[in-house]
Amino acid sequence: LAKPPARAYRFGKPTPDMGRVVIELDAPAIPVRRFSLPPENGGYRLVLDLVDRGATAFSVAAKVLSREQMPVSRPLANASPALPAEPLSATVAASNGAA
Repeated sequence: LAKPPARAYRFGKPTPDMGRVVIELDAPAIPVRRFSLPPENGGYRLVLDLVDRGATAFSVAAKVLSREQMPVSRPLANASPALPAEPLSATVAASNGAA
Protein backbone atom coordinates (compact mmCIF):
# COMPACT_ATOMS: atom_id res chain seq x y z
CA LEU A 1 0.00 0.00 0.00
CA ALA A 2 1.34 3.40 -0.94
CA LYS A 3 -0.10 5.09 2.14
CA PRO A 4 -2.01 3.82 5.17
CA PRO A 5 -5.63 3.45 4.05
CA ALA A 6 -7.17 3.50 7.54
CA ARG A 7 -8.54 6.89 8.53
CA ALA A 8 -10.75 5.97 11.49
CA TYR A 9 -12.16 3.05 13.42
CA ARG A 10 -15.09 2.38 15.69
CA PHE A 11 -16.24 -0.38 18.02
CA GLY A 12 -19.73 -1.75 18.56
CA LYS A 13 -21.52 -4.71 20.13
CA PRO A 14 -23.93 -6.35 17.66
CA THR A 15 -24.77 -8.94 20.33
CA PRO A 16 -24.10 -8.98 24.09
CA ASP A 17 -21.24 -11.49 23.71
CA MET A 18 -19.62 -10.19 20.50
CA GLY A 19 -17.67 -7.04 19.72
CA ARG A 20 -17.11 -5.59 16.25
CA VAL A 21 -14.36 -3.27 15.04
CA VAL A 22 -15.04 -1.29 11.86
CA ILE A 23 -12.06 0.25 10.09
CA GLU A 24 -12.86 3.09 7.70
CA LEU A 25 -10.55 3.11 4.68
CA ASP A 26 -9.60 5.85 2.22
CA ALA A 27 -8.95 3.25 -0.51
CA PRO A 28 -10.03 -0.32 -1.23
CA ALA A 29 -7.91 -2.85 0.66
CA ILE A 30 -8.37 -6.57 1.22
CA PRO A 31 -7.42 -8.46 4.40
CA VAL A 32 -5.08 -11.32 3.51
CA ARG A 33 -3.88 -12.40 6.93
CA ARG A 34 -4.97 -11.89 10.51
CA PHE A 35 -3.41 -12.91 13.80
CA SER A 36 -3.21 -11.86 17.42
CA LEU A 37 -0.21 -10.99 19.52
CA PRO A 38 0.24 -11.34 23.28
CA PRO A 39 -0.04 -8.28 25.51
CA GLU A 40 2.63 -5.63 25.27
CA ASN A 41 2.37 -2.34 27.15
CA GLY A 42 -1.23 -2.90 28.14
CA GLY A 43 -3.24 -5.28 26.02
CA TYR A 44 -3.63 -7.96 23.41
CA ARG A 45 -3.31 -6.92 19.77
CA LEU A 46 -5.27 -8.00 16.71
CA VAL A 47 -3.28 -7.55 13.50
CA LEU A 48 -4.74 -7.38 9.99
CA ASP A 49 -2.49 -7.41 6.93
CA LEU A 50 -4.11 -5.48 4.09
CA VAL A 51 -3.21 -5.34 0.40
CA ASP A 52 -4.41 -3.04 -2.34
CA ARG A 53 -5.85 -5.17 -5.12
CA GLY A 54 -8.03 -2.47 -6.64
CA ALA A 55 -11.73 -1.72 -6.50
CA THR A 56 -12.80 -4.87 -8.41
CA ALA A 57 -11.04 -7.29 -6.06
CA PHE A 58 -12.33 -5.30 -3.09
CA SER A 59 -15.91 -5.64 -4.40
CA VAL A 60 -15.52 -9.40 -4.92
CA ALA A 61 -14.06 -9.86 -1.43
CA ALA A 62 -16.86 -7.82 0.12
CA LYS A 63 -19.48 -10.02 -1.59
CA VAL A 64 -17.80 -13.22 -0.36
CA LEU A 65 -17.51 -11.90 3.18
CA SER A 66 -21.13 -10.72 3.24
CA ARG A 67 -22.28 -14.27 2.40
CA GLU A 68 -20.19 -15.65 5.25
CA GLN A 69 -21.54 -13.55 8.09
CA MET A 70 -21.71 -15.42 11.36
CA PRO A 71 -25.12 -16.99 11.89
CA VAL A 72 -27.15 -16.26 14.97
CA SER A 73 -26.35 -18.99 17.47
CA ARG A 74 -29.26 -20.79 19.04
CA PRO A 75 -28.88 -23.71 21.44
CA LEU A 76 -30.28 -26.98 20.12
CA ALA A 77 -31.75 -29.74 22.25
CA ASN A 78 -29.26 -32.63 22.72
CA ALA A 79 -26.61 -30.77 20.72
CA SER A 80 -22.86 -30.95 21.24
CA PRO A 81 -21.15 -27.82 22.56
CA ALA A 82 -20.78 -25.20 19.85
CA LEU A 83 -17.51 -24.91 17.97
CA PRO A 84 -15.87 -21.49 17.72
CA ALA A 85 -16.97 -19.35 14.79
CA GLU A 86 -14.75 -19.54 11.72
CA PRO A 87 -12.35 -16.60 11.39
CA LEU A 88 -11.90 -14.52 8.25
CA SER A 89 -12.65 -16.60 5.20
CA ALA A 90 -9.81 -18.71 3.85
CA THR A 91 -11.54 -18.29 0.49
CA VAL A 92 -10.73 -14.58 0.42
CA ALA A 93 -7.17 -15.11 1.62
CA ALA A 94 -6.59 -17.90 -0.91
CA SER A 95 -7.97 -15.81 -3.76
CA ASN A 96 -5.35 -13.19 -2.93
CA GLY A 97 -2.39 -15.57 -2.82
CA ALA A 98 -2.13 -15.86 0.97
CA ALA A 99 -1.76 -19.17 2.72
